[in-house]
Amino acid sequence: MIALGRTNPQLLFDQYVDLLATMMFFMIPIFAIFVKLFYLGSRYFYKEHLIVCVYLQNFIYMAFSMLLVLGFFGGALDWIDYALQLWIPVYIFISIRVVYRQSYFLTVSKYVILTFVYFSLFMPALLASFVWQATTF
Repeated sequence: MIALGRTNPQLLFDQYVDLLATMMFFMIPIFAIFVKLFYLGSRYFYKEHLIVCVYLQNFIYMAFSMLLVLGFFGGALDWIDYALQLWIPVYIFISIRVVYRQSYFLTVSKYVILTFVYFSLFMPALLASFVWQATTF
């Protein structure tokens, strides 16, 4: 694995990116369970929470794709890059507020906690996928 990283770092990076996208896809239903638990009193079923999670994940993929494309232009479009990075959490907050129709305080509280839960799930899954990739390559 280390030898591959030295001889062909682009191939190693491409494999990690593919693995990361797959891992994030499989995290969506797990995260939707946590969203369902946080919104037990809502009128939505699990599949509707899952649809919201898929929609938000799709938005995040699109935003990061745009950030990647903007990176090719160098510093000329930095203001768009910064605006998009700011827009991602704002858009997610607005989406949650519109879909679940709760007060700003509850929305902010659940947003912060669910963000922490997401990254608490994401980091071990990311580490496990990297270890798995390293041992099977």
